[in-house]
Amino acid sequence: MNNNSVRRTVSKFLLAATLAALTVGTSPGQRVLREGDTWLKWSRDAREEYVYGFSAGYATGYENACRFMDGLWRDSKEVELENDPLQKCFDKETPLSRDVDYYTGGVTDFYKRYPDDGDLMIWEVLEQLAKGLTVEQIHHHAFPRKARPQT
Repeated sequence: MNNNSVRRTVSKFLLAATLAALTVGTSPGQRVLREGDTWLKWSRDAREEYVYGFSAGYATGYENACRFMDGLWRDSKEVELENDPLQKCFDKETPLSRDVDYYTGGVTDFYKRYPDDGDLMIWEVLEQLAKGLTVEQIHHHAFPRKARPQT
């Protein structure tokens, strides 16, 4: 066995062991990470940087996906301006159009008011804020990890 094979085998073993350790004592659908706890420990600057990074990544990813799908569509059809799939795709994007304080404040308020929801990913909370949901509505939102919305 050469060194690369040994490294790959050891890496696979360590990855499997790590995943097993993280899932011990959890039930299906339960998240191990509690991003809410992490968010609340961060400084204001760190929270703002997260929101800026999320916003830039979200917009870039959305645009790339729209352009990719548009390329697939246009390869097979003539497109009329009023039925332009690229524009329709862009129109469906959830904009993060408010200032950074709105989002950092909303996420902070959410995790403080609902500590049991600390396992929700930060990006999930941001996405719902961008869609116009209030902190309370986000708490009641039917995220995949919840069997049913909480009352």
